[in-house]
Amino acid sequence: MASTACSTPSCLLAPAATVERSSQEMTIDQPPAPVADKRREADEETLDSVVASSRSALSRIPFIGQLSKLQELENFSAGKKPGFMINELKNMQELTGKLSISNIHIIKNVHEAKDANMIEKKHLESFELKGKIVLRDVLEGLQPHMNLQELTIEGYGARIFLDWMLQGHVFTNLQYLHVVNCRLLEVLSPFGKFPSLKHLTLDSLPSMKHADGTSFGCLQNLEEFKVSSMRAWVVWSHVEQDHGPFLPHVKKFQLLNCPVLE
Repeated sequence: MASTACSTPSCLLAPAATVERSSQEMTIDQPPAPVADKRREADEETLDSVVASSRSALSRIPFIGQLSKLQELENFSAGKKPGFMINELKNMQELTGKLSISNIHIIKNVHEAKDANMIEKKHLESFELKGKIVLRDVLEGLQPHMNLQELTIEGYGARIFLDWMLQGHVFTNLQYLHVVNCRLLEVLSPFGKFPSLKHLTLDSLPSMKHADGTSFGCLQNLEEFKVSSMRAWVVWSHVEQDHGPFLPHVKKFQLLNCPVLE
């Protein structure tokens, strides 16, 4: 492996360079913060805690879908009982910002998943799908709107990726993609089809063994790439003539716990 130039401040100093330190040190005692400032900071921390608790409590309200004009619902836990099922999200088309749906393994089939009508929620910016060994049909039915900017998929339980993930070109605004703890996944999506993708995280995909330019080629805008805990990953190949330059604009690249990668 070629050696890299040292860029630490100590390396940049000439060998004979010295740093002189004054023999007299000056200390300045800072006055204590006013009591009013401390109280204000405490009040702000309390308010932040109350707001966070309120947002979490929203997901536990039965029949929350009746609040069809609600704009903020950061967390929703899919349940089995009426009033807590995924179809509560059906008419909540004004949701904005971030939405994280957990326990999606509880959803029985694609028809039940489609009742959430996620594909019509055009104001969402960040979407998280979390569960344990989630059926492929279920995630197919939770396809988000093409305006999405950030997507997290956690606990997907199939060997190949979703059909709507294979159509990355329609997600023209997607910049952040996280694929986490998908223990049966063997075939990755062609991530290069996401035209605006800047940050890609792949974590805990123990069944994935091979990757080539089909998955990682043409990532012209990617700036940060994190790969970890892919313990069966053996081969990573890339043919520039077929798939273009290899990660030409990546500024940060982490490769952790991939012990058999050649």
